Amino acid sequence: MFSRQHRKTRPLFILADILLIWLGFEAAYAIRSSLPLERQFYLLGATKAFLIFACALFGVLSALWVGVYDSILRARAPVLLVLTVRQCAAGAAALVLFQYLQRMDLSRPFMALVFLVGFLLLTVFRFLARLIAPYI
Repeated sequence: MFSRQHRKTRPLFILADILLIWLGFEAAYAIRSSLPLERQFYLLGATKAFLIFACALFGVLSALWVGVYDSILRARAPVLLVLTVRQCAAGAAALVLFQYLQRMDLSRPFMALVFLVGFLLLTVFRFLARLIAPYI
């Protein structure tokens, strides 16, 4: 029964992760664009869409690699927090490598903001998902 429940909830968690990573990317972009730093920061539409797709892909693949989707509903809070940190760190490392290989010049504060905002959104959602799961 437990594995059947996981099979049913995994696509929902993957979809939620994609939406939250997209929201985190947009929030990090808005924050970085409004920061009064030395260099002005902006992304063209196609580049921004490409990076959002890459962030979502790397986030989901790193979550599958770490195994966080199997643990959201049953792991203890510290374990879930560690798994989320691992997912975000692996996704951020993949994004840094990706932007290096694509020869993109992304702002370091922007990259840090993508990691931090994504981590906060995913953590809050996962703890809330645990609370409302019995009602679903």
